[in-house]
Amino acid sequence: MTNKSDFDLDQFFDAAQRTPAPASDDFMARVMADAQTIADETNAPAPRPKRSLWPVILGAVGGWAGFAGMATAAVTGVWIGISPPEILDTVTTSLTGQTLLDSSDFGLDFADDLLGDEI
Repeated sequence: MTNKSDFDLDQFFDAAQRTPAPASDDFMARVMADAQTIADETNAPAPRPKRSLWPVILGAVGGWAGFAGMATAAVTGVWIGISPPEILDTVTTSLTGQTLLDSSDFGLDFADDLLGDEI
């Protein structure tokens, strides 16, 4: 077995506690500067993510379902505007006394081409 007095370090620890080594002012200044730098970095506000315009628009119209409905209504409006059905001409004539203008009135005959009809 080993002698206990060889590994008895208590006397050294007691001596170190009785006479603490003072830290130099330069060392303490560097420690405090490092601590302040780290504190400034961790307390800095996180950058706000940029918000795209699309989520705002989709939220305003009710999401993708609302956006799809509006797109369908827009395409249908363009289609009816280019090639109005015959019933619309009858209703307009009865309400206003005027007939609808047709694309052929302007010399444009593309409405039939859109529907696949031959001229």
